[in-house]
Amino acid sequence: MVTGRIVLRAPAHPLLLAKTNELALDLKGPAVRDLFITQRGFIGGDAVQNLDGGDGKVQLQHHPDGSAYINVVPQRPGRLEIQLNAMFSDGAFEVLKQQVDVVADVPPVKLDMNQFGRDSFPMALDLSEGRRTQRVPVQAIYPGLKSPLWLDPRDVTFEVKTLQGEPPIQFDRTTGEVHALRIGHALITAKYQGVEQTLCVIVNENARDGAYRANCNDLIENGDKGATAKQDAEASVAQSISKLPYGPMDMRRGRFLADDRVELVPPGHALQLAQDSAIGLKLHGPELVRVECSYDRSNTPCQAWTGNWPVTGLNFTQGVDGNAAVHVFPQILGEQEFTFFFLFADGGVALKKIRVPVEIGNVKPRAFGKLCGEPSTEELMPLELMLDDQGHKDWRSTGTLARSACYDGIRGQLTIDPKLVHYEMHTEAGPSPVELDAATGTVKALHLGQALITAKFAGLSYSMCVKVRDPAFVFEKDVSNCRKLRAAYGASLPPLNVQVVENPVIKDVTKTAEADQGILGGIKVPTQNAPPTGSTPRIVALGSRASTVSPPGAAAPRPAPVGPPPIDALAAATISPTMKDEFPANERLTLLSQGISAVLDTPTALPLRLTGPAPLQVSIYQRLPRMRLGVAPSEFEEDSRMEAQNAGTIERAADGTLSVHVRALQIGTAEFRVKVLFSDGGVAAKTVRLPVKMPEGVIPALVNGMDSTREYNLPVTTLHLGLQAPDNIRYLSPALRILPSSRPIPLFAHDVQFSVKTIGEPVIDLDRQTGKVTGLRVGHALVMMSFAGVENKTCVVVVSDAAVGDSSNCEELHSR
Repeated sequence: MVTGRIVLRAPAHPLLLAKTNELALDLKGPAVRDLFITQRGFIGGDAVQNLDGGDGKVQLQHHPDGSAYINVVPQRPGRLEIQLNAMFSDGAFEVLKQQVDVVADVPPVKLDMNQFGRDSFPMALDLSEGRRTQRVPVQAIYPGLKSPLWLDPRDVTFEVKTLQGEPPIQFDRTTGEVHALRIGHALITAKYQGVEQTLCVIVNENARDGAYRANCNDLIENGDKGATAKQDAEASVAQSISKLPYGPMDMRRGRFLADDRVELVPPGHALQLAQDSAIGLKLHGPELVRVECSYDRSNTPCQAWTGNWPVTGLNFTQGVDGNAAVHVFPQILGEQEFTFFFLFADGGVALKKIRVPVEIGNVKPRAFGKLCGEPSTEELMPLELMLDDQGHKDWRSTGTLARSACYDGIRGQLTIDPKLVHYEMHTEAGPSPVELDAATGTVKALHLGQALITAKFAGLSYSMCVKVRDPAFVFEKDVSNCRKLRAAYGASLPPLNVQVVENPVIKDVTKTAEADQGILGGIKVPTQNAPPTGSTPRIVALGSRASTVSPPGAAAPRPAPVGPPPIDALAAATISPTMKDEFPANERLTLLSQGISAVLDTPTALPLRLTGPAPLQVSIYQRLPRMRLGVAPSEFEEDSRMEAQNAGTIERAADGTLSVHVRALQIGTAEFRVKVLFSDGGVAAKTVRLPVKMPEGVIPALVNGMDSTREYNLPVTTLHLGLQAPDNIRYLSPALRILPSSRPIPLFAHDVQFSVKTIGEPVIDLDRQTGKVTGLRVGHALVMMSFAGVENKTCVVVVSDAAVGDSSNCEELHSR
């Protein structure tokens, strides 16, 4: 990255919205190869919002006098940030930012006031809480803008027309919000920069029924005249065949607001969860026929769930003196806002809100746990955490403990405040694998291991196993589930009734053998001699020896619509009460590596022998060097699933021999670790070192990768150095690419042979052991690397000023 090669001039005048504007550039140094632009809007003083249609590649252009510029089409008025990313011919890049002001010099071609994009489509409202208020969306349409421009209502001039009499709506010109008052209609006209648009607003007895007329012709100039608001309301009622009085089962939303008819009386104490509770009322006016209620954070009715929401509304009592009470069924803890809809016999509507605290009372939950006690295998699965990786925080290193409670009358699960839950944690000998924060109900990974945590609430308890794993083996599974701790503290896994969907680890190449069955703690599974099942998983029963295995090549039977839930074999083994937690079983695995050589970047069959029960998973790891600039290389294990989709499969030949595929990604010698998880919880792991040879008939390519990122997929043909630290040092990063589409294989600098061409005194100093290149004087040097008969040439350019640069590719040295 460089600075100073390009200057984005601040424009002398505001840019014009939706039009092509020139931004002048000052350039020096090597030629510009590519330019990319991004437009950002401001939120709270920060340019954080990328504008739709404001980013992309732009063309560098020149005036006849040679001055450079780019064209930009601003996508929003006001203050914008223009970011320009420039790529140069010598491989350097520069990032510039410039704030600009944008104005519109012409009016939009059209205004849009409807979220449905239809000019004649009216806005339908009624007097319910959810549909009595809507915002009028005013958008300006400009050619040249990818998306419409949303206008601030304060920048728009509004006019509202209604018939004579009491208005059906109240309109807030500063927010653009329309509030329904009574049935009727109104015409809202928006004016912006000389352009007008109208919106017809219809208030009827139920907005779901749509509008009772398609337009507001009687309010439009030269439209129908003479009607009053009262006559209009009567006409709409007659058209919808609506009659008085309203009744208890009425789903109409009323004819007019009458908020003054109801006063809510605060109860003076907290309501109790999942228990019928009364809230006092004072009523003024005619007969109250229906009361509805919902919570502030949801549309959940304030009534008990019985499999369906009641359609009768809330129960209420009404006295002759105007005192009344409405009964609610609190379903959410904490300070809650109850929103009431009161419907009177004459069509009057009162909308009232009250905030009342809700606390745990005397009603006990019917279940407590991860999934609220519902039959599910997920309820029994461990919570898996990952250790932080080499000092880098892993987002999976923390987790939240389940604390869901279910109450009769409350639909779904209720998350309990962790302060109301009592936690107990049990661990095996040694340091605790997790840190429990009881105040928040969270756990943090500390060490590898397991912990059994029991949560208690309202006389109920739920136990969860927390496993801490190594992030280096994220794909690797085991069937541990705190079984020893569960047995010691009375939290054993229960017997299960599930179906096991299997995808066997061992797959035959020939698909000719007959099926053999093994037993996994009551689960039928294929043994290592089992035949392939093709691409269709098999389904077998857990807790029964009766098998429903389909023959090879046949379609698997569909699970019955009603019955035990299907789970995979690994999950079944994890929650099986008859299984064991992970234990070593290395004697079950033998790697037959005698006489085997791996071919570089080519799948190689590694024979093996297995004894014991069926395998549930096979994992293959390769030890590879991790190269860092200026630091001695370290080693790490890479999961073979990163390289091959069949890395988790054991193949069986027609003669019964077993093998896995390994893929060597380093020269010389490759080290592989094969780990097999068996169906009883046993784990076998063996390591093998194989000599690596070059593939026959293939001429690989030798490339030099990006030294700053070790990104070998972006080969570097030219290195640019300065004369002052730190710009005077770069590194050569050789790598082999066996095929054009294959992954580059990093090489150590000491694996390749180097030679340097230059004119005159040395331009660089090359450390052939590390690939370190140090600039000595301004000039060019051509570095040749060779390995296995292939060669790479990298041009090294040393400059005194990176802003001026040097676009040479050492053409004068290639022919020497």
